[in-house]
Amino acid sequence: MSIESSVDPSVDWLAHATERKRKLNAQIQQASILLKKNRRMPPPPPVKIPMPPDPKPTPKLSPSVFTKLLEYVPIWRSIQLEVCDKYHVNLRDVLSDIRTKQYIIPRQEMYYRMRHEAKMSLLHIGMRMRRDHTSVMNGIERHTKRLEKETKHVS
Repeated sequence: MSIESSVDPSVDWLAHATERKRKLNAQIQQASILLKKNRRMPPPPPVKIPMPPDPKPTPKLSPSVFTKLLEYVPIWRSIQLEVCDKYHVNLRDVLSDIRTKQYIIPRQEMYYRMRHEAKMSLLHIGMRMRRDHTSVMNGIERHTKRLEKETKHVS
């Protein structure tokens, strides 16, 4: 009883398998190198969508008008910063609930200046200073009295 095999005895199958394994390993190595290169590539630049031009150009103010407006319309934030600089206090502390003289006097001066220089309403001052409008009213009155005392002592 003889079994016929389809294996060709003249072929060195071990050498063939070893060669095939070497080629597959070389392909895997090349593929890994390509993957590493692809990972290092920078992302593509963002697509810029062209914006259509405005149908109507906005009118531009002349510099002289703008500078005149800046002279006559003080900004509430600049008033706050000027007062803090004058009294050497932190704005965060002035806006907080601390009720020491060190912070009350600058706070009241801010109320006064915002009311008279910036022409702000009591409600808007209260919103900017995190206070009720009645507190703002009281602070303006106290600062006015303090100014009157100072002018009496000077003259």
